[in-house]
Amino acid sequence: MLKPADQKLGNQKWLPRALAAGLTRFAVVLPASGLAKANIQDYLSKAPATRLEVAYFATVEQAQQWLVQASANPKE
Repeated sequence: MLKPADQKLGNQKWLPRALAAGLTRFAVVLPASGLAKANIQDYLSKAPATRLEVAYFATVEQAQQWLVQASANPKE
């Protein structure tokens, strides 16, 4: 779980830099805790509107597969 100050820093500093560097997809592996899941999804929903595609997964393997497929089949 991120502290509010860390969430703010992520939205204001990290995300704009990552987008400027070319980030287009963000895979999130959700924790088992329902509260933690809700917090992560709430945090990401408050990020500035972008062309960033965010997807949520139960396992690292599922997240990796989604990212690899995106690399093999980039959107045109």
